[in-house]
Amino acid sequence: GAEQIIERLHWREQTRIADEGMAVELHDSLMFAYERVIIDPCLRGQIRLLNTRLVQRGPHWAATPHAVLGSVIGSELPRAYRAPNRYYRSDLWTNAVSSGIIGHMAPDHVQSLSARYSYVNKLALLLAKETEAASRLAVLANGTTPLSPDARVGLLAALSEVDWSNAVAVRTARGLLAEQARAHLYYDKAAAERDRRYELVISRAALGNCVADLPLDLG
Repeated sequence: GAEQIIERLHWREQTRIADEGMAVELHDSLMFAYERVIIDPCLRGQIRLLNTRLVQRGPHWAATPHAVLGSVIGSELPRAYRAPNRYYRSDLWTNAVSSGIIGHMAPDHVQSLSARYSYVNKLALLLAKETEAASRLAVLANGTTPLSPDARVGLLAALSEVDWSNAVAVRTARGLLAEQARAHLYYDKAAAERDRRYELVISRAALGNCVADLPLDLG
C-alpha cells in the first residue's frame, strides 16, 4: 500500500510538471496563432500586389519588397513576401506521450491537449511549406530584373503556394485559438489582454495599420 501511495504521488507530481510545461509551450503557440490572424490582411495585400504585377506583361520587373516599418523584423535583406518565422513547439507534448504521463491524466484533458497540439503541428508544417515557396520569390524584392514569360509562370506558381499556405495557416490558427477557448481552462484575462496588446503593437510597428485589432479569447 505504501508503494502504491508513493507511485500515485510520483505520477501526480509528474503530471503537474508536464501540465505546467505544456501550458507555457502552448501559450507561445497561441500568441503566434493570434499574430498570424491579425496580420493576415497585410499578407493578403502583398500577395494581391505581387499577383497583379506578375500577370502584367513586360520584360522587366521592378523591385516590390514587402513593406515593413522600422527595424523590428530583424532581417537585413528585403523580401517579396514576409510572413513571421515562428517556432511552433510540441516537445513537451511528445515527451508526455512517449513517457506515459498522459496515461495518468484525465481522458478529456488528454483529448483537449491532443487537439490543440494537432493544430500546433499543422501550423509548423504549413510554415515550412510557406517559407520554402516564399524563398522562390526572392528575385521580386531586389532591383530591376528581366523576367521571361516562363519565369513569370514559375513565380506565379510559387505565389499560389504562398497564398494557399497563408490561407490554411490562418484557418488553422483560428482553430487553435477556438480549441483553447473550448477547453474552458482558467486563464488570467488581464494577462491575456496584455499579451494581445503587445502582439498588436509589435505587429503594427512592423507592418502598419493593415494589422487587424481583433479580440483574443483564451478561455
